[in-house]
Amino acid sequence: MTEKKRDFIDELMERLKRYKLDGLLSFIHEFIAQFKAGENTGDYSYQKKGRTPDLYGSSDILLTLYTIDELQLDEQQRASWIETLQSFQNPKTGWFIEHETWHFKEHSTAYCIAALNLLDATPKYPLKFIDQLNTRDKVEKWLDHMLWSLTWPTSHRGSGVAAALAMTREAPDQWFEWFFEWLEKKVDPETGFWKLGWLHKLFKRTSKHEMAGAFHFYYIYEFLKRPIPFSEQIVDATLKLQHNNGLWDKKIPYCIDLDGIYNLTRASKSANNYRQAEIRSALEKSLQTIVNCLNNREFVFGNYQNSHRLVGALAALAEIQNYLPNRLITPKKWKLVLDHSPFC
Repeated sequence: MTEKKRDFIDELMERLKRYKLDGLLSFIHEFIAQFKAGENTGDYSYQKKGRTPDLYGSSDILLTLYTIDELQLDEQQRASWIETLQSFQNPKTGWFIEHETWHFKEHSTAYCIAALNLLDATPKYPLKFIDQLNTRDKVEKWLDHMLWSLTWPTSHRGSGVAAALAMTREAPDQWFEWFFEWLEKKVDPETGFWKLGWLHKLFKRTSKHEMAGAFHFYYIYEFLKRPIPFSEQIVDATLKLQHNNGLWDKKIPYCIDLDGIYNLTRASKSANNYRQAEIRSALEKSLQTIVNCLNNREFVFGNYQNSHRLVGALAALAEIQNYLPNRLITPKKWKLVLDHSPFC
């Protein structure tokens, strides 16, 4: 057998490999138990062994269990979890408040509403901040004045408000037209990302920050069934930013890998399966690395020190399983939160 044929067979066998998560599923509930912080069903902390429930802890664990399709609640447990999540809302403004992370209030609000949405529940109080964003002029000024040089964290604000309004339906009918028209006026046609602000004018960079920031708008497009602009360019730019290990940052899978994977799968579908073979190859690399990491108990307990970071890695696998259904084998098909609640 020639070396060329042997390489071809080795590559084919590698492509036929099926991945499983038996290791992760054997200890995931033990991992979750580290964050239990109260008697109510949804009382979880953000930090391990925290003493009080936190918005992110409660939401993170709910999203984790939903993703792996192990969110099994009776009506009393469901009501208890809803009560915990609703307790984080400020009744005077409608914003949801947390004290453990550096996320913007827009992120915290959308994230907690997304968790409530998975329970078929809504915020207890109206989102009164919509009164400050109830005209085209107000929406455009709000978007114009964001710190776009820091695209990734800034995207949490814009998409957070949009996601919250999409899930609660508290915005005027034309609100999303104002929102999308501004985005489409400002998008970079060479990448499909938003490269605004003084930093981008100075360095003209295209990095993981722009890629991850753009992702937070794409799932709003998907949820509301609006075509994603410059889909081919999104695929091209996102593939260039992927590392050889299949990740978009360093060695620990987390939310940025969901960002990259989602950009590839959804933008490609939006562009008639553009570069499909290359995307399959890219996802194979991601899948192998993420599965190897998450099946390793020592790796998971050592590298995921809070409740939040693992959520993105699990969601990344759910999106890969959706795109490559015969590659990742789980007892029950995993579910991507973003297909039901547009914020993650």
